[in-house]
Amino acid sequence: AEMRKKAKAGAFAAAYGAGPKTVSIQQGISQAAAKKFLNEYYTAMPEVDTLIKNLQSAGRERGRQDGRGWTQTGRGRILWLSEAEEGYGQHYRLTNYCIQGTAADITHTATALLAADGVTDGRLLLAVHDELLFDVAPDEVDEITEQVKTAFGTAGQLAGLSIPVVCDAEVYDTSWAQSVTGAPTVESAINK
Repeated sequence: AEMRKKAKAGAFAAAYGAGPKTVSIQQGISQAAAKKFLNEYYTAMPEVDTLIKNLQSAGRERGRQDGRGWTQTGRGRILWLSEAEEGYGQHYRLTNYCIQGTAADITHTATALLAADGVTDGRLLLAVHDELLFDVAPDEVDEITEQVKTAFGTAGQLAGLSIPVVCDAEVYDTSWAQSVTGAPTVESAINK
């Protein structure tokens, strides 16, 4: 699980244009190791570099036209990209807005689909970025999990994405807070 988290963090860092220094700090590795990781990542995943370049190019052109960044679903927002931000700052903002904004659009659509089917009634506790936290009875876990996965897949199709949206589900026996190693619970905070 820890290796998966590090790989995911490294992949996001690469996608957002982080350099070896940032990756080395985030991952707790040397800059040489971070540089090697980034080189291997871009070699193995050339599509990411193409995506980043396309986002930057489209973002700069749209910025010249109306100052907006856009999500894949077509929602735009004024980002006020300045010439002074050329480089990593602009790269990060354009990439972040497109990726996170698109994820938010898909999550909103999936949540609306789930609400229309009554799945969220009394079960949806929290929505954070592109994650939904449900409180589900043990005998409903499999059914609700499938409904959530289907809703996210459908939301991706409605957004016009050319790739499928795959939804992961994590199920915890007790509580979400206790599932995070070392996470404080209300009870542990009170007992201190």
